[in-house]
Amino acid sequence: MQTSSFNLLFTAINQGLAKRKVMVVAPFSKQVVNVLMCLKRNNLIYGYTISRQRKVIFIFLIFSHNMPIFEHLFIYSSKKRVLEISLIELKKFQNRTQTTLSPILLIRSTRGYLTHLEALKLGVSGRVAGRILL
Repeated sequence: MQTSSFNLLFTAINQGLAKRKVMVVAPFSKQVVNVLMCLKRNNLIYGYTISRQRKVIFIFLIFSHNMPIFEHLFIYSSKKRVLEISLIELKKFQNRTQTTLSPILLIRSTRGYLTHLEALKLGVSGRVAGRILL
């Protein structure tokens, strides 16, 4: 993924969460869509709409009692710093963080973008793209 589109996506979502915005806009790229599909699949965002004409994506955030469903997105891997995680490390992470408010890792694997829970179920490892703080 281009680091700039990844940074812009995370920045847009984090600013939207901080300002309690229901919708934020991020630049369109196929990789951003793949990340959003993972977030949507895990009910971390309400949804998104692609405007190919304007080359942007409208992202709809979820709030409960005027509070965001998650607090913040952090970027882990970049072009200069790559953080690979094995299945053994994923299992150790899961065992240490089994509370309801534990962070979720966003993993870039051969099967696309997955949460660490999905990666464990599928038995795949990959690059840690980011962390979602609940």
